[in-house]
Amino acid sequence: MYRITWVKKKSKGKMRYYACFRSYILTEKERDLEKEKTISLDIKVPVSNPSEILAIAKMLGCEVTSSMSWVRITTEDTYFRLIVYAVARMSTKKPAKIDKLKSLVVGEGFSTDAWWWANTFINKYKNEGVVKGIGARCLYKPAKAFKLVYNLD
Repeated sequence: MYRITWVKKKSKGKMRYYACFRSYILTEKERDLEKEKTISLDIKVPVSNPSEILAIAKMLGCEVTSSMSWVRITTEDTYFRLIVYAVARMSTKKPAKIDKLKSLVVGEGFSTDAWWWANTFINKYKNEGVVKGIGARCLYKPAKAFKLVYNLD
């Protein structure tokens, strides 16, 4: 079982959203202790618009709560596809490239590639991103490599 939750932070007058990908379900007690338990976090990615990830999650058959506060994912393949989308999307700006990324992630033959790329992103984040002040910035180079391979840059 996998879950995506959202974190909202106000920074310089702007609301920023972060997608937190977790590979197990948090209990209420763990949710209260979430700041101390960053080791359970697979990856935390800034997102410009959470509704994009929610729309793709619905396309892939995930359960989204009515309040849209979390997404429950039952298959590993879908979880990896959503991680790849979130990481690649954080540096993709052109609408045509965003549409190409969506069709790639939702497409049939992407499951093995999604597994490899998502594990690359997760390992990079766990090794370098948990350091205070670095976070998701460590994912820009692997995301750039992903976008070059799939002609999204």
